[in-house]
Amino acid sequence: MKRLLFIVILCLYAGKVTYSQLQILQKKIPSKYNGKPLFVVLEDIHGYTDLTVFVRTEWMRCTTPVYCREDSLTVEALLNRIFQGQPLQYKIKDGSIQISPRPLKVVITGLYGAPLDWVSVTIPNRQSVMTNSNGEVIIDNAACEQQLSCSRVGYEPDVYELHGDTLLHVRMKLNLVTLDSVSKLINTGFQFLYKGQATGAYSQVSKSQLDRQIETSILTKIGGRAAGVLVNMNRMPNTNLPFISVRGQSTLFANTDPLYVVDNLPYYGDIRNINPNDIENITVLKDAAATSIWGARAGNGVIVLTTKKGNDRKRPILELNSSLTITAKPDLWYLPLPSSKEYIGINSMLFDNSCFKGDLNSYYTLVPPDVEIRQRYNAKSITEKEMEAELDSLRSKDVRDDQRRLLYQTGLTTRHTLGVAGGGENLRYYLGGGFENKGMTQVKSYQQRTTLTGNLSYAKNLCEFGVQVFFTDTRSTVHATPDGFFPYSDLNEEVPRDLKPHYKDSVSGLLQDWAYRPLQENRETATFQKGRHSRLTLTGKFHLTSDLNVQFIYERQQGAEEINDIKGAASYYARNLQNRFASSNGGVADYLIPLGGILDYGTNEYTANKARVQLNFEWNKKRNLRISALGGVEFGKFRTDSFAMRYFGYYGDRNRAVPATKFDGNYPLFYDPSSTDRVLNVNRIGAGFDFYPSAYINTAFTVRRRYTFSVSGRIDQSNLFGLKTNRQSIPLWSSGFRWNAGDESFYPKTSFLPYCTLRASYGLSGNVDKRTTAYTSAVIEAGTNQFNAVQMSIISPNNPFLRWEKSGLFNVGIDLADRKKQLELSVDYYRRKSSFLLAQGAQDPTLGSSFFWGNNAAMEGSGFDVSLATNHAFGKQWRLNTLLLLGKTTNKVTRYDASYNQAWYYTEPDLLTPKVGDAVNSLYAYKWGKLDASGDPQGYLNGELSKNYDSIYTASPNSLERVGSRVPIYSGSFFSSLSYGRFTVAATLVFKAKYYFRRSSINYGRPLSMVVAGLDDYANRWQVAGDENKTDVPALNADPSRNLFYSNAMPLVVKGDHIRLYDASVTYNLPAAGLKKMKLQALSFYCIGNNLGLIWKAAPGKIDPDYLTGSPEPKSITVGVKCTF
Repeated sequence: MKRLLFIVILCLYAGKVTYSQLQILQKKIPSKYNGKPLFVVLEDIHGYTDLTVFVRTEWMRCTTPVYCREDSLTVEALLNRIFQGQPLQYKIKDGSIQISPRPLKVVITGLYGAPLDWVSVTIPNRQSVMTNSNGEVIIDNAACEQQLSCSRVGYEPDVYELHGDTLLHVRMKLNLVTLDSVSKLINTGFQFLYKGQATGAYSQVSKSQLDRQIETSILTKIGGRAAGVLVNMNRMPNTNLPFISVRGQSTLFANTDPLYVVDNLPYYGDIRNINPNDIENITVLKDAAATSIWGARAGNGVIVLTTKKGNDRKRPILELNSSLTITAKPDLWYLPLPSSKEYIGINSMLFDNSCFKGDLNSYYTLVPPDVEIRQRYNAKSITEKEMEAELDSLRSKDVRDDQRRLLYQTGLTTRHTLGVAGGGENLRYYLGGGFENKGMTQVKSYQQRTTLTGNLSYAKNLCEFGVQVFFTDTRSTVHATPDGFFPYSDLNEEVPRDLKPHYKDSVSGLLQDWAYRPLQENRETATFQKGRHSRLTLTGKFHLTSDLNVQFIYERQQGAEEINDIKGAASYYARNLQNRFASSNGGVADYLIPLGGILDYGTNEYTANKARVQLNFEWNKKRNLRISALGGVEFGKFRTDSFAMRYFGYYGDRNRAVPATKFDGNYPLFYDPSSTDRVLNVNRIGAGFDFYPSAYINTAFTVRRRYTFSVSGRIDQSNLFGLKTNRQSIPLWSSGFRWNAGDESFYPKTSFLPYCTLRASYGLSGNVDKRTTAYTSAVIEAGTNQFNAVQMSIISPNNPFLRWEKSGLFNVGIDLADRKKQLELSVDYYRRKSSFLLAQGAQDPTLGSSFFWGNNAAMEGSGFDVSLATNHAFGKQWRLNTLLLLGKTTNKVTRYDASYNQAWYYTEPDLLTPKVGDAVNSLYAYKWGKLDASGDPQGYLNGELSKNYDSIYTASPNSLERVGSRVPIYSGSFFSSLSYGRFTVAATLVFKAKYYFRRSSINYGRPLSMVVAGLDDYANRWQVAGDENKTDVPALNADPSRNLFYSNAMPLVVKGDHIRLYDASVTYNLPAAGLKKMKLQALSFYCIGNNLGLIWKAAPGKIDPDYLTGSPEPKSITVGVKCTF
């Protein structure tokens, strides 16, 4: 009862107080004020109402004067009026006016106005808070604070004064010293997209990632840096395998290279001419939503390179980078030629089996020196003891010792770059230059490159203008490494070549010196190359309204290269060619080829003009809807001119030399007048012209900042394709969807991965083969036919139905991240279907050709990309960053109208022979029946063991065994860096898996060609009965059919799976205290090792799966210093 009575009394008291406050608030009091301070008005209200005012004096400094025209207002109305627009807010409680600051909303943006998340916002004496994914943060009771600071990695920390603001917009400036350019922005080449708006699949490579490897070419630096991007090191001729592939292959015989875009426009020159130091970051566009806007050239993916730009810092930043790279000599023992002892042993067997009989009976045909020694012994010219002594002398030599000592050197490469960036509110500029001098591992050989780049942008009111200039000058001198040695050759002496030495001696009084001296050849033979490439870009943007602007881009790109390949008058090449086609006229030599040196002169020039007009629309005035759209037209003209001519009688002046234009027939040979041969013709002249008009549009709708829908379309035109007008154009399109599921109310906010985004897209992109046209086209062959008329070969018969290739790509992906973005996971799955692929097709030979080039093939493929990045700090000193990239790509031919009906077509390593139902780059091999009791290899013919090799070659392709793919199905990399204080240690591992290759082995018919990658098959050959149970290497036998079968049989198929240490580095950053004394902003020293070798491989022996036809790239170490003023 007492408790109930207490509650009733308490409620009556509260009601009385509330009623009393309501009476006070409805009371009218004088209210006319003209610029009175807020605290004076509050004192007046206290005097009229006895309401106590609680407020801090320091809060009043940021209030504004009070203006009110009414003579009297109620207390409530007056309070609402005086606090309108003030940084303070009030509430009436317990007979008092309690005043507090309003919340402060901070909106932070970065480059190009994109929101910045995870910015640390700090108010003195308060705990720091972080911005969200929209770049926003709300701080309670903060409107009257005096200052606020913002900081984020990669951006300049800054302090902002507060003057009673309730909404503060902050644009942070890039810190070029510490910036890691994996930005939140994606450059598609048409626009910059915030990652939260992108519906497509992208991979980005930052400047810091590019700096992990010191290379001359930007292409080499991309390897192992982006998911789904594979660097193909082993590319056989005519297999159409690109150096860099993005998500595998989408075509068979057309262009397989990705489209390279530099600063928003396609790059037409050699991308290797670009200085990697000028590149700020790289974006790889992988799915249709990303690539279809690039149209018919984007079927193989798009790689967008963004160069360095100026900044809005008033104080310029000067950056200097200088390095020295030391490259080891190549490993000449990686491809183990047969040793001198083994080589002599093989020749002994061949000699005993009369394999050299024909050559020995010839008066001029060259035989190996050891065979010549045996012939002299058979002819009783020397004793057996003398023969063995001479052979022992040869057995003790290894020509590779001389090669390594006399023809190779340690490579030294110096690189120096200098750049300055700066600007202000309206003006931005960047100017940079670089010089690289690469001392190659071949003696007396080097490459030099000088680059200059600059850009300037100016923005004022509603207009923006920009200009970019790039210039590259390249020069190189390469002295060819002599070849044609025997394993025991002595490079300081004459080496037998082409003809028997005693025959050359017999004509020495008639012809000029015919001896081959390797060191002299190295001095006399050189290739001098120089090139200049320039690019001028003009840009403009005009803001028509706050939401609409028009953009103009014009670019002119041109380049020229000149090649002078010189064989001096004393070179063996020149003397041998002149002697071969000489004749004797009364005991005097009559030379068909003029005496003197030989010059192969060539030029390649190109000019590209590109223009784009684009409208951009951005509407985002409501939080629940955002519309981003662009559309425009694009034109491109590209012209190439090439010229090549051989000159004889060259003594340093091309104008006095004799052009090789009259040598178009067959001429008798001096040492065998009954035989004729052609004089090599390198003369050519060519020109090409492309014109591509295009129109495109791209639109994206974002609803409630969670759902983004995108659609794009493009029409490309070209006169390369069909005679019918409707087939000279190709419409391409894509659509995409993005769902920020992590922002949904039902998504668990306490989840380990609170950020969750789902993406899906589908669209069509295309591909182009510039060699193909709907019109009959032919090439002029060298020489004339029997009617003394010019010969021509048809390469593309008339095909009015020719059309563009199309590639449809479906992609679905998910992006996950933890709250602090210390772990970010991205997974994409894709399926591709390519149709109307260009390939050969059979037709009636009476039409003028037995084939035609048309849309005769189709293929499909699938795969996935995974990217997992972590970033963890342990205390104040330790930090660990990791990046795991994994990709899988598969494909299958679904249509091919020109299939082959014989097995050997599918085993040739330098032929692309698609087979329906199999992968494009499948590896086939003859089925293996082991060695027989005599050491001969056995295959299968009609299901039975057989040694009928010729019949096995021509059997059905179904008799072959398909081993797997020649291109890695799985590939990826793992990067890790560990920092302690100012030291950072980092390394990158690259791996490739589930693919096969055919290694080389012995060929008894050509002992000098017995180059076996990393294995000594000669020592493991069958030698005695019973060896067939422990080896698959056949016995000695020079039968060419037998050797060919073995070289393409199953025993030589090897798994290519491997893990490689791609690079490793150590970096030290100087402390800030030392920097101030030197007036520097940053100073770092680094040491980087590249091409460090294999960690694990499935292949046996020393075989490196990335280097099957040559020595692995030599190891190199780079030391350098980078300083910023």
